[in-house]
Amino acid sequence: MAIVLADDGEFDVLQAAVVRAGLVDVLNGRDQYTVFAPTDAAFVKTLGVVDEAQAIDAVKALDLDTLTNILLYHVTEGRRISRSVLAAPRYAMLNGEYLTRAELAAAGIAVTDISASNGIIHVIESVLIP
Repeated sequence: MAIVLADDGEFDVLQAAVVRAGLVDVLNGRDQYTVFAPTDAAFVKTLGVVDEAQAIDAVKALDLDTLTNILLYHVTEGRRISRSVLAAPRYAMLNGEYLTRAELAAAGIAVTDISASNGIIHVIESVLIP
């Protein structure tokens, strides 16, 4: 998902997390994914820090297995537009767990249906914790 990895100031914490977890090649591959992408503000809020720089530091300090599990809980297989996402009661995430529609709604969906070459991104306002 080159959009998440773009240097645009919107997903800097997520980008740092994806790079640290070694998931860049997975998310930029040919397989189709739907990513629920937390904003920088979502990481700041969830991690209880004061700014993006502290959020990046906190992400870098997380245990690698924990970080990878959290990140994969934001990704499901397939290209799912918002209509499909909102119609399903739950989604199988890449970490092997299920995310419910209610949990996703509670995370706050900010922007939907951002098309990428290998999937769809939906921007969320909280970090999902498995």
